[in-house]
Amino acid sequence: MFKFNISSVLSDETASLDIKAIDDKMTHIRYGKNHYKLLKPIDLVGTFTNVGNQIIQFKGCIKTIIQLQCGRCTEFVEYPITIDFTQRFSAHNIETFEEDDIQIIEGNLVDLTSVVLEELQISIPVNVLCDEECKGLCNSCGINLNKKSCSCTATDVDPRLSVLKDLI
Repeated sequence: MFKFNISSVLSDETASLDIKAIDDKMTHIRYGKNHYKLLKPIDLVGTFTNVGNQIIQFKGCIKTIIQLQCGRCTEFVEYPITIDFTQRFSAHNIETFEEDDIQIIEGNLVDLTSVVLEELQISIPVNVLCDEECKGLCNSCGINLNKKSCSCTATDVDPRLSVLKDLI
């Protein structure tokens, strides 16, 4: 959890508050139907700054390592993530602001947990490779071609797709 008391920043228009936090309790990230294992605790470093007009701005950096599967051979891959982001907050009604990116807070506590999770979720790539030269899996027998070779021939075609062969 990434909850911070920012009362000193709220009360002084020239104030700022540096934070550093590590969440070692979170072990997985859920995104849609997928679950991604965290191999390193989420590290959050940043600064809350009173930027005037009753707005508090947080500029921070998230670092962690997640486990993904190679898109070709399905082996697990360690994927380091570093995300720089900015989020703005106010303790006042959002109707007084024209901008949509300001989150309303109640009291002196700011919970960045949902912001951190959202930033992590949108940074997960759709496809990652264990190596640029990954050979993937054999289309016929399914063996990992990075580890072993197989006796299947390149001319072996799925019988359901054989009609397409005649088009070439």
